[in-house]
Amino acid sequence: MAVLAAATARSHESVNYREILKRAVIAGVVTLVLASLMVGVQTTNTMNYAIGIETRFRAVFMAAAGVAVIFFLVELMRLGRALPALLGGLTPG
Repeated sequence: MAVLAAATARSHESVNYREILKRAVIAGVVTLVLASLMVGVQTTNTMNYAIGIETRFRAVFMAAAGVAVIFFLVELMRLGRALPALLGGLTPG
């Protein structure tokens, strides 16, 4: 009962969307930087036994975008705004 009252009280406060969006973008950029060398570059063997490099930067960009979106939605849920996160969860992926 107290949790519901706290969530209701928080839902009437104003939400600083600019600050939440800024932190979500920062989280996405940090993910992009850290994952670009770990996941984005893969070494493979070529036909003449030399080392080749394959890049997977599309997957890294998609992961960074996913982190930013999820961070934004979780922050909204934490502030008592669950509807955007609910609608985001219902979209087919």
